[in-house]
Amino acid sequence: MKLFYIYPEPIPQGNAREIAILNTFFEFSNMCDAKLVLPQSPLNLNEVNEKFALKLKASDILFVRKKILFLKSNKIFNFFLKKIINNYLNKDAIFYTRHLKIAKFLLENKMPDQKVVFEAHECFTLGNKALYDMEKEILQNADFIFSHNSSTLSELRKFFGLQIANSAVVYNGCKQDYDFKKKDFDFSSINYYGSFLLWKGLDLMLDFALKTNIKLELYGKNSGNSFMTLKNTLKEREIENLVCFKGLLPQNEVVKSLIENNTILIIPSVKSDYSLYSTPLKLFEYMANSNVVLAPNFPPVAEIVKDGENGFLYEAGDEKSLEEKFNYIKTLGNEELNKISKNAYESMSKNTWQNRAIKIIKELEKIN
Repeated sequence: MKLFYIYPEPIPQGNAREIAILNTFFEFSNMCDAKLVLPQSPLNLNEVNEKFALKLKASDILFVRKKILFLKSNKIFNFFLKKIINNYLNKDAIFYTRHLKIAKFLLENKMPDQKVVFEAHECFTLGNKALYDMEKEILQNADFIFSHNSSTLSELRKFFGLQIANSAVVYNGCKQDYDFKKKDFDFSSINYYGSFLLWKGLDLMLDFALKTNIKLELYGKNSGNSFMTLKNTLKEREIENLVCFKGLLPQNEVVKSLIENNTILIIPSVKSDYSLYSTPLKLFEYMANSNVVLAPNFPPVAEIVKDGENGFLYEAGDEKSLEEKFNYIKTLGNEELNKISKNAYESMSKNTWQNRAIKIIKELEKIN
């Protein structure tokens, strides 16, 4: 099987999408003839491998020009991508992407025996109604659709009025490089890893800290607009004393930090149109590394977290519900919490990046 994973963005950027794509592709490369197609740009592969704890080879990557002289455009990328599509040696290849416009281009330009596979993580039309026809066409005509949770697939079917018969659910993945670690859980502080954008839910965490007087240790980028907005918000609310900025950790250091963490890990979130689609990658990382997670009860999250069994759920966007559930967790003994964190750890063993790639390859073999 020959597979091209098309990702028309430079790496590394450090976002969750990139983490998922690089890890999934790396596992593909160990199972079949796979190439990662990227826009041509300076890339220190050793640095990428170190940052993401991978072993990508230079031969795994195909660089496609996206710039000619001073002109940079997706049309340039597509022009050179078409050369890969038209290469007779690739006449029965599979082209895999998460990028909507790339999927459309592939469908319009593929050879008869080539296959186009789209991995859906959201409904793009929610943010831009002009994309409706394009998104529906891709979901209708792609040779196969993968969705990162059941809720997303169900919502896309309802939204576009499609069956999307050639499809399967493959949850996000995680690294699980450590044995289960028993912990002595501490409730005096909360560790938080991720974006400092208040609208993504961090605002809820601040309300929680203010109400409970609990300290927050924030791991993230200590620069940029979101950081400055957060700093100003802390000053306005007079809770600077409750927050400690720990800096941005490289991805390989995040896992080490999570295995050592002994606080309850809260995923703050608010309700939005995207709530029926979103499963944060950090949820898998938290659970895979012997942690107790308190997460919002969105349907996609509830597919992963079983309340009171391998984690806990609170009413999304509701600070009172978050506080009540946190206080309930505090009443549980350390032995019970370790039992729950072990359940989380064991439930993630089937969701490693390798197992994710195996599931995808098995489906692709059916259409190849």
